[in-house]
Amino acid sequence: MRATKNAATAAAIGTWAILLTAFVVTILYVGRQLLIPLALAGMLTFLLAPLVGYIERWIGRIAAVLIVVAVLFSVVGGAGWLLTRQLIDLAAKLPDYPTNIDNRLTAIAATAKEQAAQIQKVSAQLEVDNLATRVVNNPKVKDNLSKAGWS
Repeated sequence: MRATKNAATAAAIGTWAILLTAFVVTILYVGRQLLIPLALAGMLTFLLAPLVGYIERWIGRIAAVLIVVAVLFSVVGGAGWLLTRQLIDLAAKLPDYPTNIDNRLTAIAATAKEQAAQIQKVSAQLEVDNLATRVVNNPKVKDNLSKAGWS
């Protein structure tokens, strides 16, 4: 009897936990249009509160809040304006990019061909030097050269 009662209690607690979780997730999902701006406002409040407190020493709280908000809007507006100008400039230059990229790839290919030709020259020279070294260091060749008086 006692084990059955504990199992039933555990099942009821598990069911309530699942239902409560589903309810909270549903409320958060439905209320996201309201909750996201409130969360952002709360975050900004905590981030700007030290600055407001610092400015509040010289002027009143309302003036400090207005100054901080005006500076914040100016910074955000300036960043938005700067970003907009850069995007407009990028859009204006976008048609030139394929030509520019093609020119750079052509230059890289030409440079690579030149480098490959230089590598082949150096490789051939090293091969000749290696062959000459092997011939000179060959004991039979050394013996023949010494017999001929070329030591």
